[in-house]
Amino acid sequence: MGYTGYWSAKDHKRKGSGVAILVKKEWARYVGSVKRINAYLIKIILYMKGISIKIIQIYSPPQDDNMKLLLCKKIKELHVNKDKTRTLIMGDFNIIRNIDLDKKGGASNKIRQDILINTLLNRNYIDVFRELHPTQRDFTWSNKRIGDDNIQTRIDYIWADKNWGDEVLTCDIIDSELITDSDHNIVLSTINTSNTIRNNK
Repeated sequence: MGYTGYWSAKDHKRKGSGVAILVKKEWARYVGSVKRINAYLIKIILYMKGISIKIIQIYSPPQDDNMKLLLCKKIKELHVNKDKTRTLIMGDFNIIRNIDLDKKGGASNKIRQDILINTLLNRNYIDVFRELHPTQRDFTWSNKRIGDDNIQTRIDYIWADKNWGDEVLTCDIIDSELITDSDHNIVLSTINTSNTIRNNK
């Protein structure tokens, strides 16, 4: 397929656990660090000339406050605010940010502040999709039911650090039914790297 895969550990107590990052082989040669924190977080660093690109993939299990606290702690520990470092944090957060924009169907209960989202916002990370589409309603998860029983939410995110904020060109949510047949759609973003990595986009 032309990709190199980096996989987290697996939580044997939870079916389907584990996260991964796939990197094109032409970029994988720059991967100089891989940290498998646990079954819910993996971090790789690409060391390019004059710049380091940190990519973090997470999964926040629903209704697991202890794991959410641990993910917050790890994000704080891994956060670096330096001009020569760029960071992307992505994955299934199981969090709805805005009940009006990020949910369709089901109950419309008020959403409480979330510590994982606040951890990112307090460190000036940008919700890439919402930054480019301030009022668009699009969703990454569906319960696949029909009619009034159908519920859709946006719970999968790509977050970019503030240094990459102006370099994000596109971010779209792609229907995955004919690709993976998952109940989650694909969040796809294009980021301009020509200003940070010579001869690369």
